[in-house]
Amino acid sequence: MVHRTVYFWRRVYPLLRVFARRTKTPVNTLVNLAVQSFIGASDEEQLKVLAEIEALCREDSQLRRVSSTMLRSGSYLPKYADRLFRSPWDSERDKTRPFNYPRRGEVPLKALNAKEEAIMRRVLARREAIAQRIAELLDQVLPAEKFRLRLKRSKSRRRAQNKRKGGEKFGSDT
Repeated sequence: MVHRTVYFWRRVYPLLRVFARRTKTPVNTLVNLAVQSFIGASDEEQLKVLAEIEALCREDSQLRRVSSTMLRSGSYLPKYADRLFRSPWDSERDKTRPFNYPRRGEVPLKALNAKEEAIMRRVLARREAIAQRIAELLDQVLPAEKFRLRLKRSKSRRRAQNKRKGGEKFGSDT
């Protein structure tokens, strides 16, 4: 017998424990039966597609972390810190002139150097390719049902329409 560790989602584990208590079945047995029934009911191709989607989502998450780290470090961080912590009238400027904010026409600093910019372009291109591949895979897996957007009316508007309808009915009788 091989023991494996299973990590449950925060909301799933309490539900599983309650269900195990009610049915008087061990949690391990419930998990094994649920996985067995899921695999038996699932199409092998569909499982492969879902596994690929999960792998692509993990890769995209990793690329997002890398890009946010690159934007925080390198050439961006020292220049940003310098601009952030300098006083409006620092010693290099003429103290009689007011501080010129970037919104008033000053050119903002470039965030990345040439090498970092080339890497970021490749990261963004890969993230775009991942998004396109996920769309292709979801097109295979998801049912072809159309989503219909229904506009919700506010309660006050509904009440006003009901009063008008009700007023006309009862007003015509008298």
